[in-house]
Amino acid sequence: LAGRRSPRLANHIVSWTSLPVGVVSLAERFGGRTVTREIFAAMVDDVAGRLASFDGRDRLSHLKASPNFHLLGTSGTVTTLAGVHLELERYDRRRVDGLWMDRDSVDRMVERLVGWDFQQRCANPCIGADRADLV
Repeated sequence: LAGRRSPRLANHIVSWTSLPVGVVSLAERFGGRTVTREIFAAMVDDVAGRLASFDGRDRLSHLKASPNFHLLGTSGTVTTLAGVHLELERYDRRRVDGLWMDRDSVDRMVERLVGWDFQQRCANPCIGADRADLV
């Protein structure tokens, strides 16, 4: 299936990158249990710096403010965040797969999570104690 979709989708992909950073490396660098707004901002700055230096970035400048600009996330933390956004009582892949979130929804979810302490993240059924230091 993926092989059949690739040529069609490839016609619409302007540029892409895969960053050599994830939630585990960010938690190791910045700590994951206690994440203040300042620590979160430092994490964002770190990732933004990596995005600023990828080779294909110049091909995206005309799209950034466009409704045609999309970021794609697959598995791991991004699906956990989708479950949090949907306020699921437990993680449900059928509800999460294929979810589209607009920028305002992402911003609201991030603001909500940054306001939670470690125990609140543990209590969320889509995060739980195993991932609370990574979200």
